[in-house]
Amino acid sequence: MTQTYSPKPSETLEHHHSDLEARDQALDTFGDLVKTSFNLREVEKWVGSSLVRESLFDDMVVGQIRWPRSLGRPDTPNLSDGFVITTKLWVDIWHIGIDGSIVEDLRGWAPGIAPDVRDGLSTADHHSVHYLFHPPVDNDGEVEVKFSGVPWRLQVRSGNPKRRFLSSHGFQFFSDGHFLALPDITIDSQPFFHP
Repeated sequence: MTQTYSPKPSETLEHHHSDLEARDQALDTFGDLVKTSFNLREVEKWVGSSLVRESLFDDMVVGQIRWPRSLGRPDTPNLSDGFVITTKLWVDIWHIGIDGSIVEDLRGWAPGIAPDVRDGLSTADHHSVHYLFHPPVDNDGEVEVKFSGVPWRLQVRSGNPKRRFLSSHGFQFFSDGHFLALPDITIDSQPFFHP
């Protein structure tokens, strides 16, 4: 004879309450991590070290743009106004035609959900902007980063305005529903050459 265990109503409520507390604590800690140091590898390890955190953040992609203060900053109230960050997803929609052949209705990149973009914590040497978004689980994704075209101002006025170059204009990825920290995009006054 097998026995089944049915938790008492009080046990179920206590378990549910502790899950909510762990969830709220994880959300608060994540908020603090994003506001302070934003080492993406540390955030990735932090998310992966708890089932509660994995369930909360598994479908999230995060990234950072970072540059030396000597290159200036966008001449706007927010650093994030100096960038346009867009996401895309790969779609492959098809159906079976009357003759049994596969008919492609749509195949290619489609606009994704707008990312949450905010100013990062500036240090004595660097500025940063963070972005995060939730890509569709079963599709390849892409994030694209460009300068917005707003003027930049330098900390110290020098005779020549500095040119700025992005180390990357974005990334293609497949997150498979897991938390993904993309590599930093940096800005320099010299072009980046990729072999």
